[in-house]
Amino acid sequence: TNMSFVDYVNTLRVSNASRMLKEGQLSLLDVAISCGFTNQSHFNRIFKKYSRVTPGQYRRALGGR
Repeated sequence: TNMSFVDYVNTLRVSNASRMLKEGQLSLLDVAISCGFTNQSHFNRIFKKYSRVTPGQYRRALGGR
């Protein structure tokens, strides 16, 4: 994979979160918890690190709530 274990797990979590945000049925907190993050602040930080946008910005760009 050419990345650390933590980077690999976070990549999977962010990928899963992206899919859930596209569906648009859960709140950001529910998506964070469902993807294994302990709180929304940590989720926002990690999502932005890997996606370069916050989860809210990502959802708004897709036309979600």
